[in-house]
Amino acid sequence: MTKSKYLFLLTLILLLVGCSQDSSNSSFTPAKYNGSNLIIGVVGEKPLYNDEKVTFKNLTIEDIRNESFYDLDGVIITKSKLEEASEPAFANIYINSPVPFIFADSEKVLHAFIDEHTSYKDALTIKSGDYLTGYFNNHTFGLTLHEDIANEKSLEDVYARVFKLIEHSKETKELNI
Repeated sequence: MTKSKYLFLLTLILLLVGCSQDSSNSSFTPAKYNGSNLIIGVVGEKPLYNDEKVTFKNLTIEDIRNESFYDLDGVIITKSKLEEASEPAFANIYINSPVPFIFADSEKVLHAFIDEHTSYKDALTIKSGDYLTGYFNNHTFGLTLHEDIANEKSLEDVYARVFKLIEHSKETKELNI
């Protein structure tokens, strides 16, 4: 076999292998949120999610402390604010909240937020792989990323699924996973 044929064959094999590894991710279709309009409070950075049916409202930790979120459909607390949001004073706020609280990209179990005796630093590390964990009306939930990869498609998917849960909780005052 000539050098050029060998090089061509090797290039073809590499292309085929590269395409086959990417095909599982490219065939994934993220969930879409098609429900009613939602207003979601966000403490921290706004999620990378764009949908005309979901409006994000910036909140601060003080807004949570003052319980200035009752007019919203849910509240998301993002990674940069998780440790602060786990202060003992917030546990009863989350437990008695009329809307779901969602904790994004937490490395710690939900008890760090709803147990006033457990700090974020001392709480157990999540082993389930949940990207979003939440609490509402005495129920907890966790949602994972597709293939545990935080890319655009899997983030779109996990947020669409949590918005479906929030919509359901808004209508029924229950979580239905």
